[in-house]
Amino acid sequence: MVSLVVVNDDGQSNYFKAVSEEVQAGTYYVMILAEDSSGNKDHYSLAQGTAVVNDVPEPPTELEYVSGDWSNTVIKWKRSTTDDLSATSDVCYNVYVNSVVDGPINTHSSVLTICNGSGLSATDPYVSIQLPAAPFQAISDSPTAWHKDYSGYRRILVRAVFNGQEEKNVDYLTIEYAPAGAYVSPRPNVAYIQKWTVSNLFDVEVSGTYDDGDEDGQAIGLRLFVWPDGSDPDWSVWADEQLFDQPASYARGCMLHYTGGSSGGPHWICVRAYTLDGTMSNGGYKQLVRLAEILPQDVLDVTVRAGGG
Repeated sequence: MVSLVVVNDDGQSNYFKAVSEEVQAGTYYVMILAEDSSGNKDHYSLAQGTAVVNDVPEPPTELEYVSGDWSNTVIKWKRSTTDDLSATSDVCYNVYVNSVVDGPINTHSSVLTICNGSGLSATDPYVSIQLPAAPFQAISDSPTAWHKDYSGYRRILVRAVFNGQEEKNVDYLTIEYAPAGAYVSPRPNVAYIQKWTVSNLFDVEVSGTYDDGDEDGQAIGLRLFVWPDGSDPDWSVWADEQLFDQPASYARGCMLHYTGGSSGGPHWICVRAYTLDGTMSNGGYKQLVRLAEILPQDVLDVTVRAGGG
C-alpha cells in the first residue's frame, strides 16, 4: 500500500507535519520528495523513517454487577477476544466510573487499569474486580423529582487496550443504590397511564400499559399509589397490588382497587410495576384526579385498569 501526503511550504518554518489516511496494522516506511511550484522534483530521500501501527483490540463483553453495596461493589466482564489469556498477554483494561447517570463518562482518566500481574489470571476468560470506594452522592426524593426515589448510582465503562491502542466501546453498566448505599436490583420498565375516567364522583378507572420488552428487571405485577394533592407520595405504602393477568406479550395489565375514607378533593394516582423481589419501576407518570368530598361514613372505591392497549 502506498499513501501520498502533500505538505505545502508556508515559507515560515523548516519543520513540516504530515498525517496519512487511515492504514491497516503493520510496519510502514516513510520517504520525502521535494517539488517546486513549477513541478520540478528532487530525488526521494532514503526510507529511514518507520511507523508501526497496531490493530485496535476487540472490546470486552458481558459487563455486569456481581455483589456488594456502594462501598464494596464487585463487577466482572469477559475479556477481549484480542486477549490470548496467556501469562504474557499485552491486553489491559481501563475502567471508567461516573456518578452522574445522565452525564458523559470522563474517558481521559480511568479509575483502574487492569493488566497481567494486577488482576488478570493467565487462563480465566473473566475478570472480577472491586471498585474503589467513593463519596456517596445522594439524590433528594423531593416533589420536583418525585418519580426518582433512588439515592445514588454509578455508570461504569470498561475498554480494552492493546499496544497503546484503546478501543472505543460505549456499553455502559449502570448500578443503582438505595439511600443507605445498598444495591438496588434492576428496575422493571415504567407503567404508563393512557386514559382515566371518573364516574359517580367516587369511581376512577385508569387504562394503562406495561411494555415488558427489553426489561432490566422482570415485572410480575402492578402497584397502585394514591395520595392527596400538595403532599409527597409514600412509596412504602401502596393502595393495592395485583399480578399480571396476561402472559408476557409486550402489553400486560391487571385490575387494581382503592378504597378511601373521608379524604376527597384532588388526588394523584400512579401505577408502578414491581419484580419478584419487590423492586419497583420509577413512577414515570402521575395523573391528578378530583374525588368527591366524602363524609366519614362513606367509602371511596377506585378501580384502576392498567393493561393491554
